[in-house]
Amino acid sequence: MHRDEPLNPLEQAFMAAARGPEGLPGLFKQLVASELAALMPYHPEMEGLVEIRQGSGFQFLVWQHPERGLQVPLFTSEKRALESLDKLGANRQPSCMALIPGTVLFASLAGQKYGVVINPGCSTGEIFLDLKTVRSLADGSLLKPGAPAPLHAGRVSLVDPAEYPTGLVQPVFRFLTGQENVRAAWIFQEQPTPTPGRLPTGPGGYVIGLLVDGDPAPVMHDFSLVVSGLGDAPSPIGLTVLSSEDPVQADLMKRFPAFYAAPDFHSALPPGLDERELDDGDEGDDGDAPPTDS
Repeated sequence: MHRDEPLNPLEQAFMAAARGPEGLPGLFKQLVASELAALMPYHPEMEGLVEIRQGSGFQFLVWQHPERGLQVPLFTSEKRALESLDKLGANRQPSCMALIPGTVLFASLAGQKYGVVINPGCSTGEIFLDLKTVRSLADGSLLKPGAPAPLHAGRVSLVDPAEYPTGLVQPVFRFLTGQENVRAAWIFQEQPTPTPGRLPTGPGGYVIGLLVDGDPAPVMHDFSLVVSGLGDAPSPIGLTVLSSEDPVQADLMKRFPAFYAAPDFHSALPPGLDERELDDGDEGDDGDAPPTDS
């Protein structure tokens, strides 16, 4: 096996997230569902097997990262921990390794003041989690779809494919390909409402309009996690759910090609990509989420 091939489901999710933010929802789920390797200060009594219990007090090693400062190193497997120690462990504090369930591990880390770096110095690459993300993994809030904030009512226009923002399109498209209940998606941009006596302003943030079978809440939640990883997002990104029951929206979805479409979804070819406006009063997600570094 090549040294950077994934060894377990956690590593598969880790490497997907390392390729792009569309992998973050899967990584966060695996972090609490899997065992991770952690390093602790060496004590002779910790040699051999040590029983780890919920609520146990742990003292984890903290490493100085050249760019991010002090971080708690964690690893997706014992092999990755040994790889990191072989590369970065020289002249560091003697340590011992423990395999700890993610739920127990993050509950222990939530009370500390440092963020986390996963797989530092490993061939898989490394991913950072800030302290807010660590604490939201510990209390489970990061993985719980909340009530979506209402998207401000207003006007949006369909974005011409030639003007799609590349930094948004690629990761969102890859994310949507893994969502079985998403039928299609369109990209809009918020447009200012004309106000007498005021100069017109430019277009606002982008809005992804989704046609979804069933409950849209899980998709909207995971979408917010993807957006949280778009460090160079071109502008604010929102999400709204389109309805085939709305005559204006149904006509738009019929006349204009989708940015993303499921393999069995078919829409008519466009007669022309002129601007098309519609009221945008559906509930959506404004893209807010706990921050994580990657």
